[in-house]
Amino acid sequence: RSINGDLLIYGLNQHKEKTGLLQTVRRIAVYPPTAQHEVSADISEAINKAEDDIDSLLIEYKASSDEGRAVIDSAEIKLLAGARVSADK
Repeated sequence: RSINGDLLIYGLNQHKEKTGLLQTVRRIAVYPPTAQHEVSADISEAINKAEDDIDSLLIEYKASSDEGRAVIDSAEIKLLAGARVSADK
């Protein structure tokens, strides 16, 4: 049994409002879906697209299991001052 889905990366302003989809990382597979997993993804596209009013990134994992159920998990990542600089290199 596995879960396949996409990471959807949005910008959040200082009021925690979504400002738009910055990047999509497609086809992230997780086996088995009941365990905790670590996923690595290059999100430099989202960081480069983020405007100055973006305070943090909201990353949603949107997927469906083999049985067809919708699964969503999310995490918020704060953008530190150096993040934009390192993504530009």
